[in-house]
Amino acid sequence: MGPLAAWVRFSSDTPPSSTDLRTTCGIGIKLLGVTGDKLIDDGDTQDFLRQNHDVFFVDTAAEMCEFTAAGVLGSDYEPYLRDHPETRRILNEMAKVEPSSLTATYWSVLPSSFGDDRFVKYKLEPDTPPAGPPPDDPNYLARDLARRLRHGEARFRFLAQFRTGDMPLDRATVRWSEKESPPIHVVHLVVPQQDVGVRGQAAYGENLAFNPWHSLAAHPPRGSISGARRDTYHSSAERRRTDNGASVEEPGSARTTTIEPSADAGDDEAVDAGDGCTRWPLRFRTQFEGSTGVRRCRR
Repeated sequence: MGPLAAWVRFSSDTPPSSTDLRTTCGIGIKLLGVTGDKLIDDGDTQDFLRQNHDVFFVDTAAEMCEFTAAGVLGSDYEPYLRDHPETRRILNEMAKVEPSSLTATYWSVLPSSFGDDRFVKYKLEPDTPPAGPPPDDPNYLARDLARRLRHGEARFRFLAQFRTGDMPLDRATVRWSEKESPPIHVVHLVVPQQDVGVRGQAAYGENLAFNPWHSLAAHPPRGSISGARRDTYHSSAERRRTDNGASVEEPGSARTTTIEPSADAGDDEAVDAGDGCTRWPLRFRTQFEGSTGVRRCRR
């Protein structure tokens, strides 16, 4: 396979006014040069979304609605959590300390089809050395990422785990055993050394939209939560782009400007996305390295 490109965005589930400590981290990868009809939207791109925990805190979309109603409409999650101890346990596990977004492991959590009668989950494992304890800085994740990339590259292993036996497709709290189905290393994602605090990066990153349903027809997401995410993510992206006066089109190509690291570059700041989340609008020059070639990516 010849060179490809991608845009990659790291994020968290807390507003900028809250500390990064114990936040849930996410990563979105928009791979360019993927031709063919998509399940939603046009463009020669495909999206991958992952979080830094391998299961979700409810099984189905119906349970997610019940959880949301308890907290948003009822203003009190406690009665729901009291009746659903498994949800409470997983939420406590998700509230873990992540020293760096570049040393975290990320999972797709929800399965996707892999052609006919096969199903897969995806995983991203860091090759980057582990980070030490986080500093006493509420925005330490974004600052750490900017600092690390000024001084060197970061590497991740892109893995695929195939369904075996009766591994569930619509129980998001149940992890697929890696002993029964070891994840297979497919390619490397390499984020080269660079300065991520370039002009225009925040605005561009804010207006990128990621949706697991923006995929080739052979790889539709599975499960009721994935079904709910399709319309929810699509509507959220359209609203954000409309408010920002941005194009709704998928990016057609990566930027060609080479970004060189600088010794006096400032730290990149987190951005309030207006939907209760924080996004680090970082654009990366990256590589997907596999045995059949090198895919070059840029965020």
